[in-house]
Amino acid sequence: MPFKSFLPHSEPYFDYFASAAKNAYETSEALYDLLCNFEHVSEKAKHIHELEQKGDDINHTILNALSRSFIAPFDRQDVQSLSSRIDNFVDHIYAVARRFHLYGIRNIYPEAVTLGRVIRDQGHIIYRSIPLLEKVRDHDEVQRNIVLIHDLENEADAILDEALAKVFEGAQTLEDVANGLRWQELYGLLEDTTDQAEDVANVMETLIIKD
Repeated sequence: MPFKSFLPHSEPYFDYFASAAKNAYETSEALYDLLCNFEHVSEKAKHIHELEQKGDDINHTILNALSRSFIAPFDRQDVQSLSSRIDNFVDHIYAVARRFHLYGIRNIYPEAVTLGRVIRDQGHIIYRSIPLLEKVRDHDEVQRNIVLIHDLENEADAILDEALAKVFEGAQTLEDVANGLRWQELYGLLEDTTDQAEDVANVMETLIIKD
């Protein structure tokens, strides 16, 4: 048996993370498209589901790599946390798209589109930031990106407050109230998704502090 067979096996973790981040950005972009161009919601939600399943596959690949490899780019718990947080971000995006489809929402409100833009921007920042974790010299840029993700989450909080103040305006019938309740849930899911992106940022911050 060749000697190299006994050497510790190294997995391409940063390739996996880059794939996860790219998929997260593509999923956030798909949600923004659904909200901006509010038609063919069923087909768009199906596409987002496919991206969510792809994200699950990447997450499983990373977790399986941890189980068979002794070498990791950083603490094994941090590898698991980063992978899981990115996956959670994508899962929440799909949950939003799924609700819009299941509830048969016919009209979109500007606040929902704005929250979708925030999520898309966070997805893009995650996509840009993850590859930078590999090199210490790029960590200052990662830190700036972390701040941007937090700022976007704060923006989402303000948008949510503004949106919730309007959901029951002019409600006169039970159907109006039911529609308001549906939108209350949808706005909450959108804002929760920005929190998931912030969780990714928190893990990235932990990694650059430890490095």
